[in-house]
Amino acid sequence: MPYEYFERRCPNCGTVYKESDIYCSKCGALLPKYEPKEEELVNGIEKSKWCAYIEKNTERYMPVFEKKQNKKYFLFPNIAAMFFGLYWLFYRKMFKEGLIFAACNFVLSILLSILLLACYQGELKEQIRIIEDYNAYVQSMEDFDAYNLQDSAAYEAAITGNTENDGNSNYYSTEYSEKFDKASKAQEKVLEIATVISMWGYFFSLLISAVFGLFADSIYRNHILRNIKHLDGGVSIPAIFGALAITLIINAISSPLSEMLTNFFIK
Repeated sequence: MPYEYFERRCPNCGTVYKESDIYCSKCGALLPKYEPKEEELVNGIEKSKWCAYIEKNTERYMPVFEKKQNKKYFLFPNIAAMFFGLYWLFYRKMFKEGLIFAACNFVLSILLSILLLACYQGELKEQIRIIEDYNAYVQSMEDFDAYNLQDSAAYEAAITGNTENDGNSNYYSTEYSEKFDKASKAQEKVLEIATVISMWGYFFSLLISAVFGLFADSIYRNHILRNIKHLDGGVSIPAIFGALAITLIINAISSPLSEMLTNFFIK
């Protein structure tokens, strides 16, 4: 339901009418004579101008702005902003704020990645070393002459652990098994660390979204106060595609940058 101050409705059927109308266009009832009255102000601006600028969902925003008009910054939960962040900002035509939000989110995510990689650097290096050592060992085993394995049966014994072959094959089979077990555990550990880092990133993203959602109405109110006198307000669905393009660009930059940071910390 639109904000009640901004519309006049027929007392008989509830149809919206203009101040120049005499009879209701739907039921034909005689409409109350329009009597101009002084509008209430919110932050020194008429309510009708606020409603015209907000355009969509005025019944949700205006009571908040009225209640918080004496505060420069305030907290109030905005679910749409929490879930959609950058898209909500662009939908509400807050392009400058949206770019700042995207840039801050990107920088904070990179800083978090650096912090987490630094914390796990020593452990990651050790596990990667074990895996690389195993890979080098397997590669060397493919060269039969390096281990004096003269036929495929001896090589198979070294790989499978067949103890019916000679002692030399059994030795390399045991060594292979030990290295394989260590490499498997190292790989599991690397995956565990990667999962922990991803989970921290996920929770950090949720935290950013929650904090932004609490300040979103304050940001929007201040944006309106700066622009209501010289810019058109309302909402813009096409602007959402601009937010999508920015998201795709950030993702395209984040992937190689994350890989570069990971390689930097484990080498």
